[in-house]
Amino acid sequence: MESPTEGLVVSNLHTTTAGQICTGEVALMTLWVRISGGLTAVCLKLGWVVCGAYDDIISNKNKNSPTLCARLGVHEFIISDLWILKAIGILDANQNLTNTVEDEIARGQFSISITRKVNGHYCVGLPWSGSSVELPSNYQAAEKRLFVITRKLRSLHKYEEDDRIFKEWLDEGVIEIVPDHELNSKRHYLPHHPVFKPGSVTTKV
Repeated sequence: MESPTEGLVVSNLHTTTAGQICTGEVALMTLWVRISGGLTAVCLKLGWVVCGAYDDIISNKNKNSPTLCARLGVHEFIISDLWILKAIGILDANQNLTNTVEDEIARGQFSISITRKVNGHYCVGLPWSGSSVELPSNYQAAEKRLFVITRKLRSLHKYEEDDRIFKEWLDEGVIEIVPDHELNSKRHYLPHHPVFKPGSVTTKV
Protein backbone atom coordinates (compact mmCIF):
# COMPACT_ATOMS: atom_id res chain seq x y z
CA MET A 1 0.00 0.00 0.00
CA GLU A 2 1.31 3.46 -0.83
CA SER A 3 2.18 5.63 2.12
CA PRO A 4 -0.52 8.16 3.13
CA THR A 5 2.04 10.95 2.67
CA GLU A 6 2.75 10.10 -0.99
CA GLY A 7 0.52 11.11 -3.90
CA LEU A 8 -2.10 12.80 -1.72
CA VAL A 9 -5.08 14.78 -2.85
CA VAL A 10 -5.80 17.54 -0.36
CA SER A 11 -9.38 18.64 0.07
CA ASN A 12 -11.70 20.07 2.70
CA LEU A 13 -14.10 17.25 1.83
CA HIS A 14 -17.04 17.08 4.19
CA THR A 15 -17.17 13.91 6.28
CA THR A 16 -20.64 13.04 4.99
CA THR A 17 -19.45 13.22 1.40
CA ALA A 18 -16.35 11.22 2.20
CA GLY A 19 -18.47 8.47 3.70
CA GLN A 20 -20.22 7.95 0.38
CA ILE A 21 -16.98 7.15 -1.48
CA CYS A 22 -15.11 5.26 1.22
CA THR A 23 -13.80 1.75 0.73
CA GLY A 24 -14.93 -1.14 2.88
CA GLU A 25 -11.78 -0.87 4.99
CA VAL A 26 -12.59 2.71 5.89
CA ALA A 27 -16.04 1.65 6.99
CA LEU A 28 -14.31 -0.62 9.49
CA MET A 29 -12.21 2.34 10.71
CA THR A 30 -8.96 0.66 9.65
CA LEU A 31 -7.61 3.16 7.10
CA TRP A 32 -7.90 6.47 8.89
CA VAL A 33 -4.60 8.24 9.53
CA ARG A 34 -4.46 11.39 11.63
CA ILE A 35 -1.83 13.87 10.46
CA SER A 36 -0.69 17.26 11.67
CA GLY A 37 -2.61 20.46 11.10
CA GLY A 38 -6.03 19.04 11.97
CA LEU A 39 -6.20 16.88 8.81
CA THR A 40 -7.08 13.22 8.36
CA ALA A 41 -5.72 10.96 5.60
CA VAL A 42 -8.36 8.54 4.32
CA CYS A 43 -8.05 5.71 1.78
CA LEU A 44 -11.03 6.17 -0.54
CA LYS A 45 -11.97 4.47 -3.80
CA LEU A 46 -10.15 7.33 -5.48
CA GLY A 47 -6.95 6.66 -3.53
CA TRP A 48 -5.52 8.39 -0.50
CA VAL A 49 -7.32 11.67 0.27
CA VAL A 50 -6.64 14.26 2.94
CA CYS A 51 -9.83 15.62 4.50
CA GLY A 52 -10.45 18.47 6.87
CA ALA A 53 -9.61 22.14 7.40
CA TYR A 54 -5.89 22.88 7.58
CA ASP A 55 -5.23 25.21 10.49
CA ASP A 56 -2.00 26.67 9.06
CA ILE A 57 -3.60 27.86 5.78
CA ILE A 58 -5.35 31.19 6.25
CA SER A 59 -6.91 33.01 3.34
CA ASN A 60 -7.10 36.79 3.45
CA LYS A 61 -10.76 36.71 2.44
CA ASN A 62 -12.08 33.39 3.66
CA LYS A 63 -10.61 31.07 6.28
CA ASN A 64 -12.50 28.15 4.72
CA SER A 65 -10.83 28.59 1.32
CA PRO A 66 -10.48 25.12 -0.25
CA THR A 67 -7.08 23.82 -1.30
CA LEU A 68 -6.50 21.11 -3.89
CA CYS A 69 -3.17 19.42 -4.62
CA ALA A 70 -2.91 16.49 -7.00
CA ARG A 71 -0.05 14.42 -8.37
CA LEU A 72 0.08 12.56 -11.67
CA GLY A 73 0.23 8.80 -11.20
CA VAL A 74 2.79 8.43 -13.97
CA HIS A 75 6.42 8.86 -12.96
CA GLU A 76 7.83 9.07 -16.50
CA PHE A 77 5.71 11.37 -18.63
CA ILE A 78 6.75 13.42 -21.64
CA ILE A 79 5.26 16.89 -21.49
CA SER A 80 4.50 16.93 -25.22
CA ASP A 81 2.32 13.82 -24.73
CA LEU A 82 -0.18 15.97 -22.85
CA TRP A 83 -1.47 17.55 -26.06
CA ILE A 84 -1.10 14.78 -28.64
CA LEU A 85 -3.98 12.43 -29.40
CA LYS A 86 -2.12 9.20 -28.71
CA ALA A 87 -1.80 10.16 -25.06
CA ILE A 88 -5.56 9.70 -24.62
CA GLY A 89 -5.92 6.65 -26.84
CA ILE A 90 -7.21 8.34 -30.00
CA LEU A 91 -5.30 7.13 -33.04
CA ASP A 92 -5.90 7.52 -36.74
CA ALA A 93 -5.81 4.14 -38.47
CA ASN A 94 -3.89 5.71 -41.36
CA GLN A 95 -1.73 8.12 -39.38
CA ASN A 96 1.44 6.48 -40.67
CA LEU A 97 0.58 7.42 -44.25
CA THR A 98 2.19 10.47 -45.75
CA ASN A 99 0.08 13.23 -47.28
CA THR A 100 1.25 12.22 -50.74
CA VAL A 101 0.09 8.62 -50.30
CA GLU A 102 -3.24 9.76 -48.87
CA ASP A 103 -3.76 12.06 -51.86
CA GLU A 104 -3.06 9.22 -54.28
CA ILE A 105 -5.53 6.94 -52.48
CA ALA A 106 -8.19 9.68 -52.54
CA ARG A 107 -7.65 10.26 -56.28
CA GLY A 108 -7.97 6.54 -56.93
CA GLN A 109 -11.24 6.34 -55.00
CA PHE A 110 -12.51 9.39 -56.88
CA SER A 111 -11.67 7.92 -60.30
CA ILE A 112 -13.31 4.58 -59.49
CA SER A 113 -16.53 5.90 -57.96
CA ILE A 114 -17.32 8.94 -60.11
CA THR A 115 -20.38 8.62 -62.34
CA ARG A 116 -22.59 11.00 -64.27
CA LYS A 117 -26.37 10.81 -64.17
CA VAL A 118 -28.76 11.43 -67.05
CA ASN A 119 -29.58 14.90 -65.72
CA GLY A 120 -25.88 15.85 -65.88
CA HIS A 121 -25.16 15.65 -62.16
CA TYR A 122 -21.92 14.01 -61.09
CA CYS A 123 -21.92 11.49 -58.24
CA VAL A 124 -18.79 10.45 -56.37
CA GLY A 125 -18.20 8.25 -53.34
CA LEU A 126 -16.99 9.71 -50.07
CA PRO A 127 -13.24 9.29 -49.43
CA TRP A 128 -13.45 6.84 -46.52
CA SER A 129 -10.29 6.57 -44.43
CA GLY A 130 -10.31 2.76 -44.52
CA SER A 131 -10.68 2.38 -40.76
CA SER A 132 -12.87 -0.52 -39.68
CA VAL A 133 -14.22 1.36 -36.65
CA GLU A 134 -18.00 1.63 -36.92
CA LEU A 135 -19.63 4.97 -36.34
CA PRO A 136 -22.05 4.87 -33.41
CA SER A 137 -25.74 5.40 -34.00
CA ASN A 138 -26.49 9.10 -33.59
CA TYR A 139 -30.19 8.93 -34.48
CA GLN A 140 -31.38 10.41 -31.18
CA ALA A 141 -28.87 13.28 -31.32
CA ALA A 142 -29.80 14.10 -34.92
CA GLU A 143 -33.51 13.89 -34.13
CA LYS A 144 -33.13 16.17 -31.12
CA ARG A 145 -31.17 18.63 -33.24
CA LEU A 146 -33.94 18.58 -35.88
CA PHE A 147 -36.61 19.39 -33.29
CA VAL A 148 -34.55 22.28 -31.90
CA ILE A 149 -33.82 23.70 -35.36
CA THR A 150 -37.48 23.36 -36.40
CA ARG A 151 -38.64 25.37 -33.39
CA LYS A 152 -36.00 28.01 -34.06
CA LEU A 153 -36.88 28.27 -37.76
CA ARG A 154 -40.57 28.63 -36.95
CA SER A 155 -39.85 31.39 -34.42
CA LEU A 156 -37.77 33.22 -37.06
CA HIS A 157 -40.41 32.59 -39.76
CA LYS A 158 -37.77 30.78 -41.83
CA TYR A 159 -39.19 27.25 -41.73
CA GLU A 160 -41.05 27.46 -45.06
CA GLU A 161 -37.95 28.80 -46.82
CA ASP A 162 -35.74 26.05 -45.40
CA ASP A 163 -38.34 23.40 -46.24
CA ARG A 164 -38.58 24.72 -49.81
CA ILE A 165 -34.83 24.22 -50.31
CA PHE A 166 -35.07 20.56 -49.29
CA LYS A 167 -38.03 19.97 -51.61
CA GLU A 168 -36.11 21.53 -54.50
CA TRP A 169 -33.10 19.32 -53.78
CA LEU A 170 -35.39 16.29 -53.69
CA ASP A 171 -36.96 17.19 -57.04
CA GLU A 172 -33.55 17.83 -58.63
CA GLY A 173 -32.11 14.57 -57.33
CA VAL A 174 -29.51 16.26 -55.14
CA ILE A 175 -30.88 14.30 -52.18
CA GLU A 176 -33.10 11.24 -52.01
CA ILE A 177 -35.33 9.50 -49.48
CA VAL A 178 -33.62 6.47 -47.97
CA PRO A 179 -35.47 3.27 -48.98
CA ASP A 180 -37.13 1.37 -46.15
CA HIS A 181 -35.01 -1.74 -46.75
CA GLU A 182 -31.84 0.28 -46.06
CA LEU A 183 -32.99 1.68 -42.73
CA ASN A 184 -31.89 -1.47 -40.90
CA SER A 185 -28.37 -1.39 -42.36
CA LYS A 186 -25.36 0.49 -41.01
CA ARG A 187 -26.13 4.20 -41.11
CA HIS A 188 -25.06 7.54 -39.67
CA TYR A 189 -27.11 10.73 -39.63
CA LEU A 190 -25.95 14.27 -40.36
CA PRO A 191 -27.62 16.74 -37.96
CA HIS A 192 -29.35 19.57 -39.82
CA HIS A 193 -27.62 22.93 -39.50
CA PRO A 194 -29.15 25.61 -41.75
CA VAL A 195 -27.06 28.66 -42.61
CA PHE A 196 -28.73 31.86 -43.77
CA LYS A 197 -26.77 34.39 -45.84
CA PRO A 198 -29.09 37.32 -46.59
CA GLY A 199 -26.29 39.19 -48.37
CA SER A 200 -25.67 36.40 -50.87
CA VAL A 201 -26.85 37.07 -54.42
CA THR A 202 -27.30 33.41 -55.42
CA THR A 203 -27.69 31.21 -52.34
CA LYS A 204 -29.30 32.84 -49.32
CA VAL A 205 -29.90 29.54 -47.45
